[in-house]
Amino acid sequence: MKQKIQINNKISYLIIAFLTIVIFYLLKLLLQYPFFSNIRTAILNIIIPFSISFVVVYVFHPILYWVEKELTIKTWVSTLILLLINIILVIVLIDLFFPILATQISDLFKELPGYLKRLDEFIDKL
Repeated sequence: MKQKIQINNKISYLIIAFLTIVIFYLLKLLLQYPFFSNIRTAILNIIIPFSISFVVVYVFHPILYWVEKELTIKTWVSTLILLLINIILVIVLIDLFFPILATQISDLFKELPGYLKRLDEFIDKL
């Protein structure tokens, strides 16, 4: 009789994580060659939006499920409501933080020559 090998769930997750890291490392080594530059840009153009959408769906699925269950509305209506709330939230966050970020970056570029001068003096002292 064949005996089945049982592996603990934690060990199987570690094996999967290790193999995923190895695959990504090997892909990184492979994509360094100039022949694969078009493939690299194509992969990045596919993976980045897919990753962002995966995170959004993963985060908002419990909220969507709760809204459907508690308010007893259809899936497409709750999805539309959640999408509108997310769009409004992104617009408000951009409106609040973009001016602050722009002033911080402009101040950094104004102060950068002074920092570089002090760094040069420090290196000369060493």
